[in-house]
Amino acid sequence: MHVRPKTRQTLGEQQIFGDEEAARLHAEVASLRELVADLADRVHAQFTTISAHAEIARQQVEFAREESRADLERTRELVIGLIDQTRHDLSNRAPVHVTGTPPGPSVAVYAERLETLDQRMSTIATALDRCFDRQRELADTMAALLDTVLGERTQQPVPGLSLA
Repeated sequence: MHVRPKTRQTLGEQQIFGDEEAARLHAEVASLRELVADLADRVHAQFTTISAHAEIARQQVEFAREESRADLERTRELVIGLIDQTRHDLSNRAPVHVTGTPPGPSVAVYAERLETLDQRMSTIATALDRCFDRQRELADTMAALLDTVLGERTQQPVPGLSLA
């Protein structure tokens, strides 16, 4: 086995054909540049998507807050109105006296007043229950929205939920 020493002709051939190793490295570098550019585009798109979802969530939270405030204000006005009406009704009634009974309102009047108060308190309780139900529904909606956004962000979607 004879090894041929490099001569000027061998070096000349390499200059004509080029350096294959350098060409391969240049091709790998170009491929890596394309891959990095593609990843940068994907990251930018993901950031834009997450940003849009966050803005939508922020707007929904603001909307829910405004709805809650309005509902709370309506409930507050209802309770205050019922209290004022009860106070007015109780202060403007003429006392009823049945002959042979001690002075003051009769048992029937007390029963009627208690029934009226029970009805009003029932109305108040219903309004408060409705308010609490809406608050729970709002909390569940916001939890589902945040789970979905975070699931989309981590590429682990929540079963049954999607922003699509």
